[in-house]
Amino acid sequence: MTAKLVGVVVGAVAVFALSAALTGGDPESPDQAAVEIFAPTPTPEPTPAPEPTAVPTPTAVPPARFTLSFTGDLLSHGPVIEQARRDGAETGLEFDYGPMLARVAPLVSAADIAVCHVETPISSDNTALSGYPVFNAPRELADGIAAAGFDTCSIASNHALDRGFTGITSTLDQLDRVGVAHTGTARSAEEQANPPIYEVGNVRVGHLSYTYGTNGIPVPADAPWSVNVTSIEGVLVQAAALREAGSDFTVLSIQWGNEYQQAPTPVQIEQATAFLESPDIDLIVGEHVHVAQPVDIINDKVVLYGIGNFLSNQSPQSCNSCPAASQDGMIFTVTVEETAPGVLETTHVSVTPTHVDRAFYEIVPVPQGLVDPDVDAGLADALRGAWERVNQAIFALDAPTTLVTVEPMPLTP
Repeated sequence: MTAKLVGVVVGAVAVFALSAALTGGDPESPDQAAVEIFAPTPTPEPTPAPEPTAVPTPTAVPPARFTLSFTGDLLSHGPVIEQARRDGAETGLEFDYGPMLARVAPLVSAADIAVCHVETPISSDNTALSGYPVFNAPRELADGIAAAGFDTCSIASNHALDRGFTGITSTLDQLDRVGVAHTGTARSAEEQANPPIYEVGNVRVGHLSYTYGTNGIPVPADAPWSVNVTSIEGVLVQAAALREAGSDFTVLSIQWGNEYQQAPTPVQIEQATAFLESPDIDLIVGEHVHVAQPVDIINDKVVLYGIGNFLSNQSPQSCNSCPAASQDGMIFTVTVEETAPGVLETTHVSVTPTHVDRAFYEIVPVPQGLVDPDVDAGLADALRGAWERVNQAIFALDAPTTLVTVEPMPLTP
């Protein structure tokens, strides 16, 4: 609202007074008339009227524009934990995830808001660490997330309760320790009822995180708010509350779909349609299936059905059910702009494919890796394969290339 300033002018009034009469000659003489001279009191200089207060010209507020970047599942399988231990031995830490995330960190930190997905519990004391099937990652994973430039993480996942309610509190405590926000699990009913809203300039971005289930581990009866489990009605109610709380643009991170399947399931499509037909959800980013899935447009809004893995040990060499695409992921960057006063829309989506090099569990951004002279022929072939798989998956539902682009694969010898 522009304040209106009104100038007020006060006029000065001059007041004149007459002095007493001056007489001359003999007052008793009849031949001489008395002469009276009236001298006016000198007129005071008028007080200058104050200048009207100038009304400033309102400064034009440029339309809002910001970027959101998302990455896929962070899965600390046993070999990933051991690599973090080896890297820590080099840097003087018990565990160190920094080297595994170093090559993607500049791309992550470039976004206005960077969002990771923590698939597993994070330990507070580094005891009982474990990989699949019941995960417990070292506390240094939180430090690696922060150092890579992530601002917040979605936490709701099928593994959220692998270490029970204690695992939830530990995970959130560790993210709090390093200053990374979170959503999807909660330590209290109050925390669950108040999902985060991030400020970007003059825009407020709300963030929800949900999962289809918890691998058969029951959500604690005395803490039903501890994990956000998906129901269409429940998501829509919380999205409406988030809008009421001030969110201008609301993102839904959601675990769904069939593992290792590129095509979205009928349930994914049904839920995406219900969510994006709501005025309270503006963008959906899907997680869980461990491979890239397509982008689609519903009600003029973007849904990415599956973002793939980010860091894991999954590959055809590690498990019989894991396809080559399980080593792939992406940095999914959304540009949001104010296209009319108060109207925020996704105007561009950029995809940078990534690939886990299992030699040292480094996450390699594919286009950069292909121009790296130190990349050997075997890894270069793997990177080209990752680019082709991600590119094919993203456009499987004919997402418009005017809206969505995959970073070009460099021409290499």
